[in-house]
Amino acid sequence: MGTFFRKPHTGFCEFCFTAVVISAVTVGSMTNQDPLGIRCVLLASKINNSSTWISSTSPMVSDGVSVEDLGCSLKHRGSAVAYQAIKPVEISIFATATLQVTLSFLGNVSCRWISRHNSIDCQPDFDSENRTVLSLVISKMTETQAGEYLLSIHSGTMNCTVLFAVNVKRTLRKPYFRKLEDQDSVDCVSDSFPEPVMEWLFCRTLSESCRKTSLASMKREEKVQHELLGTDIWCCARNELGRECTKLFTLDLNKAPQAPLPQFFLKIGEPLLIRCKAVHKNHRFGLTWKVENKELQEGSYFEISGYQSNRNMARIMFAFVSSVGRSDAGHYTCSSSEDTSKTALVTVLEKGFINASNTKEDYEIDLNEEFCFAVKLRAYPQISCTWTFSQISLPCKNSNLEDGYR
Repeated sequence: MGTFFRKPHTGFCEFCFTAVVISAVTVGSMTNQDPLGIRCVLLASKINNSSTWISSTSPMVSDGVSVEDLGCSLKHRGSAVAYQAIKPVEISIFATATLQVTLSFLGNVSCRWISRHNSIDCQPDFDSENRTVLSLVISKMTETQAGEYLLSIHSGTMNCTVLFAVNVKRTLRKPYFRKLEDQDSVDCVSDSFPEPVMEWLFCRTLSESCRKTSLASMKREEKVQHELLGTDIWCCARNELGRECTKLFTLDLNKAPQAPLPQFFLKIGEPLLIRCKAVHKNHRFGLTWKVENKELQEGSYFEISGYQSNRNMARIMFAFVSSVGRSDAGHYTCSSSEDTSKTALVTVLEKGFINASNTKEDYEIDLNEEFCFAVKLRAYPQISCTWTFSQISLPCKNSNLEDGYR
């Protein structure tokens, strides 16, 4: 559902225009670091609208393109000479990038670009100094396009390869929880690049002054056990792209039932971890997990217990699946022998989803007026997005709403 609203000069919006357009270009080092005349360069340009990669015959640098000398390191001599770009390639999500190799020696060249998903014949070109230029343009960079890119070059009896390691910089991923193998430990992970710093926080809301620890995982050990027995547990990931936090999903049997039924989504292959918590005045009670009225098998749960400061007994039982499949979907119910229970609905998806409607609306806006667009949608997993206007694209900011929408 798309919405439009006029906005004063204070507050937050997902995408705002003013009468001023600002652009920035960063030019990297252009030094030749290879004694044999092979040079590796990255050209990163503005966000594009199509997801393709092509062998370019026009490797010219234009406005809005940053240039970075990646350096080429000789890794192997012999019948096949192997080079590797010294610096890893880092490209923003949805941006366009060009991998470029310049050869100073003369001769007819045939070449091919190869990745794990595709391969394409190379189309050599020449620069103003008559050097051979081999370019690969990757448009609208996505996470699936990350990985190693190999340029294979043949010229007479000479064979040569150049390897690039390509990473995608994207919106910081929300952390997720999992049980560590062979340990009764809770781990927190954010599959993001650059690699984030992970933090555990123990408070009801993130606006509070939280107790914090930078432990990689929460183990069943005395020094951290009291934290696992707490009511609210958050894990946060932080890097140069920002900060994202996730609250450990918990069914608290001492709280009133939720309406509607709590629900969360997982894709096939993702880990499942649900925490059930109950507190009673003595230790004479137990917890059990059922999925669609069938008890979880041993090895699919683990328990932690301990006395609180008021001498009440707290029990925690985690239900987990290391890699979910279709058969793991259903209603997960945690019950106490004290006749209390709560249920959560787990939905396992083969693919992600985005629930949003397509709309086309026209607005009249004063030339000097600041204005914003906002789109409200439901999606899993976490989305990446971009705003496009008159062939200019800008990243958008995601906001999590309390009703589950973004």
